[in-house]
Amino acid sequence: MLSSLAVLLLGLAPAEAAESVSLRYLLAVDGEVIGHRDLKINYLPSDSGELRLMESFTELTFSIAGQPYTYKQRLGGLGGGNFSSAISDNGTGREVQAVRSSLGWTVTVAEGKTAEVYALGPSAFDLTSLSLHDPAVAESLAGRSSLKVLVAETGGVMEGPLRQAADVQIKLGGQMITCDEYVWSLPEGEVRLDYGPDGHLMRYTTRVAGKVITATLDRPPPPRTYGTTMDGPLIQSSVGEETL
Repeated sequence: MLSSLAVLLLGLAPAEAAESVSLRYLLAVDGEVIGHRDLKINYLPSDSGELRLMESFTELTFSIAGQPYTYKQRLGGLGGGNFSSAISDNGTGREVQAVRSSLGWTVTVAEGKTAEVYALGPSAFDLTSLSLHDPAVAESLAGRSSLKVLVAETGGVMEGPLRQAADVQIKLGGQMITCDEYVWSLPEGEVRLDYGPDGHLMRYTTRVAGKVITATLDRPPPPRTYGTTMDGPLIQSSVGEETL
């Protein structure tokens, strides 16, 4: 990658996570499962409060005009902070990174042998697309009338009206869970974000290659345990290339 996620986060994250939670979203088009997204949330204690280091892997396959289309993504970063994304879009590689400083953000998008680097001001966007999965983010959406998101898949900023819809019921693992639903209106169409009582993104919609994809957790998130530890450093000091 342009610069490993470890490089972006070294010095920011402590050596041990207080807790780690693994989640799986099933990705479906018109009710047919076409792939999955695995998300791991590491809760990290720090002097400034709890941080959430998130890592995800997405893989899906469907047909376009009778031809197979495959999309893969590795994505990681801090909730509300730096992220690094590596994508294989039907065999075409793309990498997107965002690094925050006191002056704002530096975003790098590389595809093939070319790379574009540009700067964004501190208020250029409200959240990153990775941060939408941060359990601490859900309550910040209440009362917003619009939303600007830096998209980890493209490096662009998407903006549109946001409204809170009526509560929805989602059945996960035999349980009915009441979720707060937000509808984000974009030129490409509506994005629905359904957050559970503890802030987890339980279900959402997205678009890949023109297809509307619904991502739904395969089971309810486990409750927080608070205080367990993971052995060994979360981020190694050695850094290597990452491939899909």
